[in-house]
Amino acid sequence: NRFIFEINGQKVFVKGANWIVPDAIPARVSKEKYGELIERAVEANMNMFRIWAGGIIESRHFYEFCSEKGIMVWQDFPYTCSDYPESEEFLEVAREEAEVIVKSLRNYPSLVFWNGNNENLWQYKYGQVIYKEVLPEVCRRLDGTRPYWPGSPFGGYYPNSREAGNHHNWEVWHEQKPYQAYAEDDSRFISEYGLQGSCHLATLRRGIGDEYLKDTALWQNYNQCKGKMDFSEASVAIHNYQNVIEFHNAVFKKLNCYTVDWGEVKNVKDFVFYTQLAQATGIKFGIEHFRRRKYKCGGSLFWQYNDIWPSVSWSCIDYELRPKLLYYYAKKAYAPVAVSFNKSGHKVEVWGVNDDLQPFQGELQILLLGFNGNILEQKKIKIELAADSAEKLTQIKTEEFSGEKTFLYAALYRAQEMVSNNFYYFLPYSKLHLAETKLDWRVQKVEREKNITKIDLVIKSAHLARGVFLDSESGILVADDNGFDL
Repeated sequence: NRFIFEINGQKVFVKGANWIVPDAIPARVSKEKYGELIERAVEANMNMFRIWAGGIIESRHFYEFCSEKGIMVWQDFPYTCSDYPESEEFLEVAREEAEVIVKSLRNYPSLVFWNGNNENLWQYKYGQVIYKEVLPEVCRRLDGTRPYWPGSPFGGYYPNSREAGNHHNWEVWHEQKPYQAYAEDDSRFISEYGLQGSCHLATLRRGIGDEYLKDTALWQNYNQCKGKMDFSEASVAIHNYQNVIEFHNAVFKKLNCYTVDWGEVKNVKDFVFYTQLAQATGIKFGIEHFRRRKYKCGGSLFWQYNDIWPSVSWSCIDYELRPKLLYYYAKKAYAPVAVSFNKSGHKVEVWGVNDDLQPFQGELQILLLGFNGNILEQKKIKIELAADSAEKLTQIKTEEFSGEKTFLYAALYRAQEMVSNNFYYFLPYSKLHLAETKLDWRVQKVEREKNITKIDLVIKSAHLARGVFLDSESGILVADDNGFDL
């Protein structure tokens, strides 16, 4: 009933994402691209990648960079979303392939976990001899230093049970449940969950071209795509491959389900912004929930980290290495010390999570604000978070608050330095009575180094501005923070 990683006897809460092939032509991926992708993960406070079974056994550059930067690697064997033969001939091929894989990867210190397959024990009948007999025997014989697990998901009375092992949550997105349904997920380890969002506009333009993106009928069609898909899990997953194609291609209907609370999509810029904002908000909610359940849940690996081509997808970094809003939201949600909100009946709880191996001592500030920035109520609390813990710090009764005109803000400080902050809104964006506001901004500092320009921006707003989105249509913009509320 536990799924917790321990490194040198120390429990580690996993914070990361699923890694897919970085290019449809793998030989095109440079050492520099691997380095940049992995460095971005470090900057986003991640500590693990799961190498998805539908990808490849990665380049040595990947494992070397992960070992150098302290990123753990969960390695799937290459069996995914299908039945596999159990003939003696095929089992021998499977054994030989596994031996090559284990021998080639076993000396990388970043590798911490072998996993037999992706979703085959959950949804398919044939191939279990491979995952339950062939692969564990090879891992024991040729490695023996790392755990082997039959599949993802696996455990409990049902392969995708929440009561044991690891879990994939696709009720949000595929079944189109609201992202708030993550709060009901009490699984022991979440190794897949995700929402889709567009890549950046500059990446879209290179992949598709302006003419198609300017088609107003396209966006009218998007706004008309409402309602839920009515494919049952069984019919989608097993044998009915036409349904599988329709299920995965019905992206507009699924996206609209999550963007409708942000606004009407009138053009491609709206599409990029609203889909990225909806994706980021939903996965942030999930990360915070799973972290509050620290060690009841052993970790969070959202789907997915990177892209194989320019697309609308689950990634947090697009194909051309432009971080999407999800990247920035995950970076804050995965911070070593983080504050978050949890709605519980007529109360809102304020939680703190501390991944450091020493206690956190500081101050929690909570503000109730109007959308014009006026402070309506304020509370300051001295707190101590135990080492490697998640704790409820306080709670707030909310019956008397006007959700259309107010919001909560919380911040954790250590020695006058803010280490984490967060916002809580009582209602969806479309129901908030926000005033029109104009952003005032100025460039405070510019530094140029080779092909990189660093710019310090100061941005101000007289009223609440949600989702302030910095982007560049030329070059690649990487910010310290983005999509933030101001």
